[in-house]
Amino acid sequence: MFRASVSNGRVNLGSMSLELTPAQREALTSDEITVGIRPEDLSPTNEGTGLPITAEVVEELGADAYVYGQLAPVTAANTVVRVDPSAQSTKDSGRAEEGLEEGASPVVVRTDGRTPPRPGSTVWVAPNQERIHLFDAATGNRLPE
Repeated sequence: MFRASVSNGRVNLGSMSLELTPAQREALTSDEITVGIRPEDLSPTNEGTGLPITAEVVEELGADAYVYGQLAPVTAANTVVRVDPSAQSTKDSGRAEEGLEEGASPVVVRTDGRTPPRPGSTVWVAPNQERIHLFDAATGNRLPE
């Protein structure tokens, strides 16, 4: 699960933009939502499309591999921004123990175990749009379909 901003009735996810339904816009109490996507509902895609995930840990389990990482920051041109972790300060936010940066969005992706990505690499994935779950970030309530 990760947070995303809502602007003009749309949610921007990496290079993708999803339009909220009228019922979702009416139920929303802030300009932020929480997006829930299961690992099996993310599929590898071409670089520059979908969501860029920085792989931190890769768990190889035979036919499958699970990539544990976080959304990579991108520019307006959808280019991944490389951040030197040693140059960042970590505030005591309770997330430092997890090895995540302040404000990072942890993501888990299930990939093919025969060709798993390497830790430190960027994996581009596209969510199955029919399987995305949206929640109001302020209340935690699931938004209607």
